Amino acid sequence: MWISKVLLNNSFQNKAEKANITISNENSVCANGSCEVRNIPVYSPYGIESHPISEADVLLIPCYDGYAICGCKNKASSQINSGELRLFSMGGASIILKNNGDIVLNRLIIKKDGTMVRQED
Repeated sequence: MWISKVLLNNSFQNKAEKANITISNENSVCANGSCEVRNIPVYSPYGIESHPISEADVLLIPCYDGYAICGCKNKASSQINSGELRLFSMGGASIILKNNGDIVLNRLIIKKDGTMVRQED
């Protein structure tokens, strides 16, 4: 009985850690943290699919069958306020869901009532 408790406690000694993406493509995601981990699955909310970019900081969590990436570190952005959501790509495309109900699609503002205006510089 005591051996099973020791084994169980030791199996959960690993904690989540910050890692850095070294390879990210359609075939594989690899990261360096306390060790190098290859072919890591990336978890995100349903309906959102992405590959983290090389050198991104990610949260690497231990699992029974290895490790998983559960997200990339956010960088402070002056483009959004608390409670807002911004989706963006490396190419510069972005969608911002604003607290007032507006949607900003690149530089086009779609107002809550459905009217559209171009964002000022």
